[in-house]
Amino acid sequence: MTAYYTAITSKGQITLPAAIRRALRVAPGDRVRVRLEDGHATVEPGGTLEAVRARLQAEARARGTWGTPIASGDGWSAHVESDRA
Repeated sequence: MTAYYTAITSKGQITLPAAIRRALRVAPGDRVRVRLEDGHATVEPGGTLEAVRARLQAEARARGTWGTPIASGDGWSAHVESDRA
């Protein structure tokens, strides 16, 4: 494992070193996912919108909820009504 060091700006931003950007295959304007786990931050490529949609669809299919229509009595109507009040 190779370590790279970068500074945090006054705005809380960091610059990913070029070697990391190349390894993650990210470019300016791309989104990345940052997770905090056990006191460590992990940066992962966020992917395109299509990739995110595909991942969400795969997760929904795995849970058996893909294509499930919203049914009355699911709590959504009450949630909407409480927002209006």
